[in-house]
Amino acid sequence: MITSFILPGQCRRHMIAPWHPDHPRRLDAIERQLALSGVARQLQHFDALPVAPDMLRLAHTPDYLALLADAADSDTPVALDEETLVNADNWDAARCAAGGVIKGVNQLFRNQADNVFCAVRPPGHHAEKAQGMGFCLINNVALAACYARRHYDIQRIAIIDIDAHQCNGTLDILAHDHDILICTLYQQGLYPWSSANENAPNVESLPLPAGSTGQQARDRCLHQWMPRIDAHRPELILISAGFDAHRDDPMTELAFDSGDYFDLTRDILAMAERHANGRVLSVLEGGYHLESLAPSVNAHLSAMIGLERP
Repeated sequence: MITSFILPGQCRRHMIAPWHPDHPRRLDAIERQLALSGVARQLQHFDALPVAPDMLRLAHTPDYLALLADAADSDTPVALDEETLVNADNWDAARCAAGGVIKGVNQLFRNQADNVFCAVRPPGHHAEKAQGMGFCLINNVALAACYARRHYDIQRIAIIDIDAHQCNGTLDILAHDHDILICTLYQQGLYPWSSANENAPNVESLPLPAGSTGQQARDRCLHQWMPRIDAHRPELILISAGFDAHRDDPMTELAFDSGDYFDLTRDILAMAERHANGRVLSVLEGGYHLESLAPSVNAHLSAMIGLERP
């Protein structure tokens, strides 16, 4: 099993402010844990370059992209919301993150990797077609789906979002697209609170009450998602891999543990083996408590490599 680990260098340099939850320490903690566990030695490591600007139009409007580019040229950061700022560094990081997911799709369809994990920031799944929010500028998973369909002539894709926050951006861009099935779990009543597209026919929403455990979530996923995914027969599975449902993450009230991410990942891989020749591209989203983020990513990657549960 060849697992590609893509971490664009610019994603490490991006920092909004020392207080901001999406801090470079997130990537440092992940890399340190992977080294300590030995998982890092079993990964193929790659950097990534910024994506070509025209490529971003697959997921976002020209006016929104122009706004981001103009903001990056400003002498002071431009606020999209209270915690989502645009400056030259994070615009570069966002374009490199997008370049990372494009690289990952290419590796899968050129048979250079069996599965891929993109350790990128800023995250992406809150970014809508014409609006960035929730720390997100470019919707990496939506971009990967649009790119794979255009460049590799595939028809059916499944996006599985396991972040504790609803993927309003992914829904805004891809809801009502019958070739793309979106399965999303999230904590009820949490930011961004709701999306007008959550009941679209190609969306399987799984709102979870506060306190839900990973096993409870997994049981519901297997019951609700698996029949839809099997019927959809995706040729590619994309994971919006948020790790903020962990019981120690202060931004949510779910009760997952690190091992739950191993089990969920293994379930997703089994579906990919049935329908997509094993092709899975996983993209880092949330997860802001370093002591739970790092072992959770380690568990996720252990499953992708084919190791035993940590």
